[in-house]
Amino acid sequence: MLNKILLVGACIWPVLSLAATYRCEVTSQTLVAGTLTEKLADAGLIVKDSTNAAVRLVSAETTRKSQAHLILEDEKVAFVERCSFVASANKVTCDRYQIDQVVVDKNVDLKKFYLFKAQFDVQIFRDLSFIENNGRGGVAYGTCKLLRP
Repeated sequence: MLNKILLVGACIWPVLSLAATYRCEVTSQTLVAGTLTEKLADAGLIVKDSTNAAVRLVSAETTRKSQAHLILEDEKVAFVERCSFVASANKVTCDRYQIDQVVVDKNVDLKKFYLFKAQFDVQIFRDLSFIENNGRGGVAYGTCKLLRP
């Protein structure tokens, strides 16, 4: 049994260090409180975090409806597509950006993707959970799936 566990671990471990494509689904989001978040809270789209008045949690229903997700292409030249539902277009639209730098941090088993001009970054952990910092006070969390090794 231990041999099987070690074999599975050895197969998953290198995933973050190899070229790959990931689809990362946003399952929760937070926003720093401000004018926009006050309007969203008034509309019932986000709720106030009872432990920190400066942070607003985007409701699960709003997160689900937004269909927000990322596609990370980690090849010789890395790209990220940030996608979400746009009501005016009545469809999911994506913006594609070339990643400025990719760093593998073996100390904490994560891979970091940086887009410097937009002050945007994504971190994917060994268990394929991720954190997206949009550079404007919003943070999204979720899980990635390996689409192509």
